[in-house]
Amino acid sequence: MGGSVPFDRAVEYYDRTRALPGEAHSRVIDVVVAELAERGRTLEVGVGTGRIGLDLVRAGVPLVGLDLSLPMVRRLVEQAGDVVLPVVQGDATVLPFADDAFGAAVASHVFHLVPDYAGALAELVRVVRPGGSVVVTRGRPPRPLGDLVEVAWEVIGGPVLPGAATIEEVDAAAAGLGLPVRELEPVVARGRRRPRAVIGMAEQRQWGWSWELSDEQVAAMVDAMTRAAVARWGSVDELVDDEQVVDWHVYDVPTG
Repeated sequence: MGGSVPFDRAVEYYDRTRALPGEAHSRVIDVVVAELAERGRTLEVGVGTGRIGLDLVRAGVPLVGLDLSLPMVRRLVEQAGDVVLPVVQGDATVLPFADDAFGAAVASHVFHLVPDYAGALAELVRVVRPGGSVVVTRGRPPRPLGDLVEVAWEVIGGPVLPGAATIEEVDAAAAGLGLPVRELEPVVARGRRRPRAVIGMAEQRQWGWSWELSDEQVAAMVDAMTRAAVARWGSVDELVDDEQVVDWHVYDVPTG
């Protein structure tokens, strides 16, 4: 995969498989809104179906969205209702906006899908005026069920993410641009899931990194994940207490 990964094929299941529990989602919105207060017009790249963006607008953030996937953009428009969220199709590495056009920018679960994530970050800095901020979460896998994803990666020879595997890689790109890093209050999302749900995501190719794998690789992942789940929890249908940390890093754009 040479370029940024569009999520066209994920549109039918994206919201269902990526949603946080209600209380945690609300807290995430509160944390981001507090950072964006008084920033003015804000750009969200990888806005997708509006999972984050629509609630930011409802909370008073004047948001503009951009996404590479036209089907995702169309789904956002369908779900927006009375919410006004202007959105354009475009690539985060070549933003169709003028310098200093925004007071802030947001990127949620995007940079792992962008091979040139350093270039995408530089583009966000270009379109955010001095004194503004770029607010990013890479997303961390839930634990302990996220351990099954690492089992899958071992089968196929390691992570196959086209972009940043960790937020620390984005931090390093920010440092290369001379940007200081701040961390916002992390939000911990807790819930209960069955290992079968995670294994099913692998089997149904619901992660972008799995779309280019062969049928044999997917079958091998499912087999290894199933064996690991049974060894650890006794069954793929055992309810497991799971938690995910949503941590936002802020890169402040210098004033001079």
